[in-house]
Amino acid sequence: MILNEEQRQTYARYLEGAETNQIEVIAMRDLATLQSTLPLSEEQKDQAFATFVEVNQSHIETALNDPEGSDNNDLRDRRIESLGSILSANEMAIYERGSWLNVAGGIAETVPFEVEPPADSDYYE
Repeated sequence: MILNEEQRQTYARYLEGAETNQIEVIAMRDLATLQSTLPLSEEQKDQAFATFVEVNQSHIETALNDPEGSDNNDLRDRRIESLGSILSANEMAIYERGSWLNVAGGIAETVPFEVEPPADSDYYE
């Protein structure tokens, strides 16, 4: 045995924290991609970030437990479904058809559509 019990517990906590951190980094990237395309209110940003964390966590857990059971199309579908209660119908249409929704590479491309900011947005201030 290389590690004693205390060291194993410390290492397990480290791994758990590293996984959480990685999921949050991915969620921040997803949010940055969304924000680069749509003007979001602060509330929408908070809700979208929480949604991305939840969806990405679920996707990773599914992939670890059943590598054949979850793919990038499934991830895309879950993101769209989850954001439906956060974004307006117009914003959702842009999100759904946006070429930047590349969950495999996570690369943002500009979507050539104009969107009016939400009424409670300080986007133009």
